[in-house]
Amino acid sequence: MNKRVWTYVAGLSAALLLLLAALTLWAPRLIESRLNRHDFGALFQEATGGTFASDKLQLKFWPTPHVIIPNGRIDIPGQARGGWRTTHVFPSFWAMLKGEFHIDAIILEDPDFSVAAPVRGQTGAADRPRPPRWQDAIQNHVRLA
Repeated sequence: MNKRVWTYVAGLSAALLLLLAALTLWAPRLIESRLNRHDFGALFQEATGGTFASDKLQLKFWPTPHVIIPNGRIDIPGQARGGWRTTHVFPSFWAMLKGEFHIDAIILEDPDFSVAAPVRGQTGAADRPRPPRWQDAIQNHVRLA
């Protein structure tokens, strides 16, 4: 090939790399703004009957895609309550490529929780219908958005 073709190929490659770099910097902010518009407290209340509150969610792509939930608190009456300084939620990368949402790992920094254990011999759980898991509720909501 002649020199002119190589110049066009190099220019096109440089332009694509610049576009990729710009998207890498811009995409997390766009996704964060959409994430923070959702009312996760209402989703959590619907799924568990409890309350959830936190500061604004942050999305990070490096070293792996994950969401940071700072200064969070939950309260599920009669079952659990507590808070944390920072939570890192790592979704399964391969599930995301298939269009699904599965949590691969959750890392809590400085957690402070109390969980109520059932009384021995109490069988109230079998009598109640099982509420949907909070992960299912969030997954269904993310699919709808």
